[in-house]
Amino acid sequence: MSEPRRERWGRSPNEHATAIAAGLLLSLLVALRAASFTPEGGHSLAAQPSGLVLLWAAASALVVPVGLWIRSASLKAHGSVDRAFLLGTALSSLPLALFGGVLKSATHHRPLGGATFAVVACVVLTLSVALALRVGRSMKPWLGRFFLIACSGSAAAALLLAALASRPALLDFVTLAAACAGAGLLKIPTQVAGLPRALTGVLWVALLSCGLLLTGRAELMTEARSRAPVSFAAFSWLGGGS
Repeated sequence: MSEPRRERWGRSPNEHATAIAAGLLLSLLVALRAASFTPEGGHSLAAQPSGLVLLWAAASALVVPVGLWIRSASLKAHGSVDRAFLLGTALSSLPLALFGGVLKSATHHRPLGGATFAVVACVVLTLSVALALRVGRSMKPWLGRFFLIACSGSAAAALLLAALASRPALLDFVTLAAACAGAGLLKIPTQVAGLPRALTGVLWVALLSCGLLLTGRAELMTEARSRAPVSFAAFSWLGGGS
């Protein structure tokens, strides 16, 4: 009797290495999108290696840690707090996106609008996480499946609304959020998933080190901030050119 054929795609026994590898690949896509964006009167950074590396390092500083947390939470029991927080965040994303749009058009006082949104967001997120905990600890499998579909639909609709807004910051946020989700949830080829954790960690640290060295270039920092206001947030406070 022949041995079962090994699957090309699947969960890796080393989930940390998988999340780091996926995070590095997906953060590169985020950086490529940001580098290819050309502001009015500006030029593309896609053909400039130093600019691409800087954007890639900054994006990976967000995508890899979030991807690690999402992958860890997805492997835990249904009633765990991490998993409930992940599902609650997804469930609350659509109502908060709709409320934020209405609040922005109806409120002309930005500090008041920001404070209002922060309070509502905390309440909605808390209720969503509590509901996720309740559903996760119930003994009804059909309810858990229905809740997972609802959470996925809410997150997908919120991302679609942000993409349709056609604003650079929102588009940057959408690509970053998709990369974080992909780093934590996507299955990748076993050849990539089998990479040692130490190797993927060294590659990530090397990328971050190169990015940090490039933060001393003021003109490059200014260009990166204008192209990636969200995905470059981890590095935007460093260096000059602000």
